[in-house]
Amino acid sequence: MTKALKYGILSGSKLQGQNSELSGFPGKILLAEINKNAHMYFSQKKAQKKHLRKSIIATIVFGLLSSHISLAYARQDPYAVPENWPSDWVAPFADEAKVEAPAAPIRTVKFTKTVAATAYSSDVHQTDAYPFRPAMAMDFRDVVAQKGEVNCVAHNDLRLGTEVRFPELFGEKVYTVCDRMNARYTGHNRVDFYFYVVGVDGKIDTKESLNAARSNAKIFGLKRSVKMEILEKLTA
Repeated sequence: MTKALKYGILSGSKLQGQNSELSGFPGKILLAEINKNAHMYFSQKKAQKKHLRKSIIATIVFGLLSSHISLAYARQDPYAVPENWPSDWVAPFADEAKVEAPAAPIRTVKFTKTVAATAYSSDVHQTDAYPFRPAMAMDFRDVVAQKGEVNCVAHNDLRLGTEVRFPELFGEKVYTVCDRMNARYTGHNRVDFYFYVVGVDGKIDTKESLNAARSNAKIFGLKRSVKMEILEKLTA
């Protein structure tokens, strides 16, 4: 007995129990009709599977082609001149896109000194009644808010505004002499780094920021025999 006929007999038994109108038909007619329906059912299933296979294959092929094209475009230089194009053709905005940031100016060292270095913060016990205002006309809070940082040292033996570097401690970073130390350090080659901490709110005068800056200054301690480079002024 074929697969279709088996399915027909099984379906026939179900149909005979569910549909009273089929119970009066002869068994051969009923089985023939069921057998015909079974062939149609399996034909439809076979067509559906074939269509599904074609859809899966088409999806895979499309995905592979798309990834290949994307990788090919990703490897291309967006500003490259296409092949077989005129020699005087220039990609749009190529010059603007490839402009590099200007290099930092080369600073000339005027002379060097050996100093002892310490650190301080905006603590009234380390400064005065205006801990955010150094000897220069500025406010550390405003400078940090505008520029994102402030590189200041206190020193008594150089003019305010003099720019210096400490290559052994901070590499090429340039500091400005913007504050003064206690008068007793005049002539003793002492320098004091200003320490601060920017909080999550972008401020340096909160309690948490002040405590962190004071702790960092204490950890810095005293550094002896530090090389200080005094820089020439930049010319316009």
